[in-house]
Amino acid sequence: MSQHDKERTEPFFVDEQVNFFKPLVGRYREVVVSCIRELYLRLNGPEADYGVHLTREDVLTIFHGAINRTALMDFDPSVDDPEEKEDRLSVHDRAARILRKLLDSGWITEYADPVAMRKSYQLSGMGRQFSAPFVRVFEEIITDTQNTRSTLANLQHFFSSTLSQNPEVDHLMIATKNSGEIISDLNNLIEELDSKRRQLLKAVDDNIEHAKQAGEDFIDYAQKRLIPEFETRMKTDSIERHKAEILDILRQLQGLPNPTKAKIEKRLRRLYPNLHKPGDRDSIFLWALQTIERRLMNACDFKIPELRSQADKFMRRAQMLIDHLTTIAFGENEHKSVFKLVGDLKSMNESMFNAVLDNSLNDHGRLDIRLINPAAVTLPDRRERVKIDDSIVESLMETPDQMRQRYIMNKIETMFAVTSSQIRKQAIKHLAEGRRIQASEVLINDVDSLLFVLNGPIVGSVSNPDEDFVVHPLGRTYENRYMTADDYEIEYVGTGNTGFEDPHV
Repeated sequence: MSQHDKERTEPFFVDEQVNFFKPLVGRYREVVVSCIRELYLRLNGPEADYGVHLTREDVLTIFHGAINRTALMDFDPSVDDPEEKEDRLSVHDRAARILRKLLDSGWITEYADPVAMRKSYQLSGMGRQFSAPFVRVFEEIITDTQNTRSTLANLQHFFSSTLSQNPEVDHLMIATKNSGEIISDLNNLIEELDSKRRQLLKAVDDNIEHAKQAGEDFIDYAQKRLIPEFETRMKTDSIERHKAEILDILRQLQGLPNPTKAKIEKRLRRLYPNLHKPGDRDSIFLWALQTIERRLMNACDFKIPELRSQADKFMRRAQMLIDHLTTIAFGENEHKSVFKLVGDLKSMNESMFNAVLDNSLNDHGRLDIRLINPAAVTLPDRRERVKIDDSIVESLMETPDQMRQRYIMNKIETMFAVTSSQIRKQAIKHLAEGRRIQASEVLINDVDSLLFVLNGPIVGSVSNPDEDFVVHPLGRTYENRYMTADDYEIEYVGTGNTGFEDPHV
């Protein structure tokens, strides 16, 4: 037998499954799905009684409830059977027809109950598999999925077993399977958020009761489903949280000695021969490691960002619904709101309605219309914004040389700091024996006397409020060991002390 014949898949639409999906077409397709869902929960749900075999009447009773709780879809002549347009079957006859369709198409099978010696009904194997997606959305128990943690735990266990020279390849295969479930879970949550977002979009309409119900459904969904699910995906079972550990183990497994790899490969081929495909998948071990890494990177690089984007869109739609509900609440609660006034007008009879409109027309006579002088309209002065430098500069560690240089600079700046009060005191000191003093005659023996000679003219500037000192330029220069400068004379003209003597007179 050729490799192509081995890989050929078995056909699906054969025997009783030729028309497997036929019951899901037509005007009653939603009713059929509801019947399948209720039957699945009765046989395989959390409260299923596996010791009871369902008879025909039991199945019809289950279908009765599903038919009564499900709305009938509008007739579509391009898709639906013309016979369904004027269908006047009773609920019992409708349930019997649906049961016959499901039996003929392979969803339900009949079997003999060995205890009661009667015919019983159950979902076929293929019917049970296709019924599960119809039930998943309505399950009350939502498990805390841990596929990321399971992948990591099984890889750790497998790596530990390789160190003991007894590799347990089952753990590697479980890790490979769980890595695929990581992306599957993310896809399911992304599709679920997209579906809920579309529902929220439809809820923002003129139907107040519809919008209120959608708001209650959103709050219930957020509390019971969305928040726990995101806490699991983004925190407890976060793929980004465990990514580094999983990649580290994969690198260590890829670096195992060749004899260990050969031993692992032999066990894999013996236990999982269907996974070995010469020419396409020569090594099951390397294929498993590459598959886990590829799924891990796809989840981190594509699915997690897509989930965050879908969650953002969902919350935006939810905000629109909340705003809409707020508007509705305002309209119902405020006495003078537009909603309240419109509601009052709708409840009036025709004569009263016309009277209200006629009276409202008379109110326009009190309109006050004036002309505005364009010259009197001016723009306000534009205020200049003060720019504040709020940048933060981190302090740097100074070297000993830098610290010494900063100390010297501070000392020099302090030593040669000049104020008008200091110069005034020096002027009084040198004029103690007369009313005049020349810069060339000042004896320079310290820093204060040097600063006085250099800055003496400021005593005659505007900084001298009493105007009791006058500076006279002498028109000549003088020279000493410190400098060469223009000579000047300071004269005291105040009346505070008349006992000063002029040495130059």
